[in-house]
Amino acid sequence: MLPDTARFAAVCVAACTLSFAYQDGTKQAVPNEKQLVIQTLEDIRTRLSFHRFDRRFTIAVPKALDHIVWLRAEAIAWRPATEQEGRGLRQSLQLILAALETVKAPTPKALALMTEIESDLAIKVQFCRTFGLSAPAIVVATTKQGGLEEVKGLEVWYIEKFLASDAKAQAHRFSSFSSPATETVAPGRYVFWSKGPSGPKAGEKLEQCLCLSSLPDTSRRPPTFKIDLLAP
Repeated sequence: MLPDTARFAAVCVAACTLSFAYQDGTKQAVPNEKQLVIQTLEDIRTRLSFHRFDRRFTIAVPKALDHIVWLRAEAIAWRPATEQEGRGLRQSLQLILAALETVKAPTPKALALMTEIESDLAIKVQFCRTFGLSAPAIVVATTKQGGLEEVKGLEVWYIEKFLASDAKAQAHRFSSFSSPATETVAPGRYVFWSKGPSGPKAGEKLEQCLCLSSLPDTSRRPPTFKIDLLAP
């Protein structure tokens, strides 16, 4: 038999081993951003496939499916530097999935939504081909009164273009006040506007494509978009 001290040490080692194994298993059970991106892309592909053979969706759906296939292949080969890398892309894709889940029939509203989603996915593919799968866009927003005098202390808000006509859709606020205000955003097409920190009055809305065609310098890393917004 082992002495008491030896038995105690052996029990401690075994307990620690089990503890680390449990922690590792728990850590592996929590999906990282790469896994979430891949799963979301698969869910989008499944949702799009429901409408693939509907003639009224024949233009947008096949193109959107092609974009998803490309993004999924890139996501599988992707080697993120951190577990959080790609969070912005994942959140944007989940909004697309949620919007697709509202499509039940090819109504004019659904057709318009599908067209906007296909356009958004095309922008993401083009952007990722140039900068990499998880590359975000940096938006620097300046708020001006009458388009001339810079105004500080305003909030900057934005929403995805494919959600802009949905009164129930939730807009996003920049984490800093203007001016300028800077935010990291997934590539796509958005609507931006300024708003006072108190009161509902908002400035004129600006549609902006965070895509290669509107990027003044494609060699800059990270890619940066500067926009001017009218103050309320």
